[in-house]
Amino acid sequence: MEFHADEVAANIAGIIPLQESLLRMDLVDSSYNTVLNFYTEKIEENIKSVNVYKEQFFVLDFLAKDSQLEFKNNLPVVTLHDISKFNKSKLNIENQWASHPSIEDRNAKLEQLNIHKKIYNEQLANTIFQDIDGIQEKLTAKLFSNIENTETFKLQSLGEFEVDYTSKFKNNTFSLIYNCYYDNKNPNYFDVNNSQETLLIDDFKTLFDKEKIDMIYELIALESDKIMLENIAQKLFNIKTFDYDGHKFKAKEAWELLPEIEREIEKLKNNITQNDIAIFLYFKNIAKKSYNDYKLIAKYKAFFIYDKEYDKKIEIYNDLIQESQFISVVTPIEKIKSNLKKIYSLEIELKREISTMLENELYNTVISAEIKSTFEMYLKEDWVYFSNEKYIDEELKIFYAALNNYIFILSRGYFLLKKDLLDFQ
Repeated sequence: MEFHADEVAANIAGIIPLQESLLRMDLVDSSYNTVLNFYTEKIEENIKSVNVYKEQFFVLDFLAKDSQLEFKNNLPVVTLHDISKFNKSKLNIENQWASHPSIEDRNAKLEQLNIHKKIYNEQLANTIFQDIDGIQEKLTAKLFSNIENTETFKLQSLGEFEVDYTSKFKNNTFSLIYNCYYDNKNPNYFDVNNSQETLLIDDFKTLFDKEKIDMIYELIALESDKIMLENIAQKLFNIKTFDYDGHKFKAKEAWELLPEIEREIEKLKNNITQNDIAIFLYFKNIAKKSYNDYKLIAKYKAFFIYDKEYDKKIEIYNDLIQESQFISVVTPIEKIKSNLKKIYSLEIELKREISTMLENELYNTVISAEIKSTFEMYLKEDWVYFSNEKYIDEELKIFYAALNNYIFILSRGYFLLKKDLLDFQ
């Protein structure tokens, strides 16, 4: 049905407008959700939008320019290469239950049709409305209508949104000079004091060229493929066949592919680490000229220490979430009491970590007055959570607020330390 609908549209407008809009769809959708997420965070500040659609268009334009996409009729042109350049997976499992064909499949079908029409009007489709701004503003008002006291909220202008969004984007992304190298990876650990000077490279561009970026996403794809193949081999997925690297395999043959994938993973990890060392040496060489090499070394060491401790700190959160699951289901009273003893024991470490967070300068810009208040309330005393055969809701709220803020601050601290290193570098 989807293919037939596309064919009808292609016979009217030709395949080009259809292909362009299909390939742009994910970016447009992402831009819209970015605006909605932006205002989700603004609710506590009592701020709402005048027109989310104009803001969506701004984000679409901003992200497209940041990704260095071409433009046609004031809209970004997204190619098949653009939507697949970070997807290096060699594994293909046909999803027989999918309700829609993929964008790639729809694009290929349109290509087969090869129907081209002369386009007489390059204007955006929304020009057919008599009062597009008024309609968009009414729909925006409806989006906010379910929020309490929304009529008292301050309306944020498009100009204010642009400034705010741009600032947030800059604070949450890495420099363009890295060419997305660090977007989905962290600097791999190496001995900063004994890095191999033989890896020193003079040509900056080769450190972040297409070959190096491809290594990152090939590794991500291989690690994902490995997990999926292990699940297939263990019969966690009810499939008979799959394609890998252009060849068809039976489900029981998944085990045979794993050793080679593991070798490829290790090889890529080693190559990426070697490049990370070369990056460090390149910038260290520059830093020496202004006697700043010791600062760069210190930032790398600080990041590696945090990275090493991060998993242990995350484990505290995971353990408490796991051990507190009984609270959301019907549980015998004696079992509740014994389960709470485990939580009390685990909380000792959580409270120690939160106390350290409050004293750590790294988190100064992250711990808001509200978060600080929830932490201090949690640390104030040993909460019991259950008394007189019923849960104490107010105390549970304090527990979960502290726990959720802990994981947020921990993750945010990781990002800030990484950004500080990369910005200085």
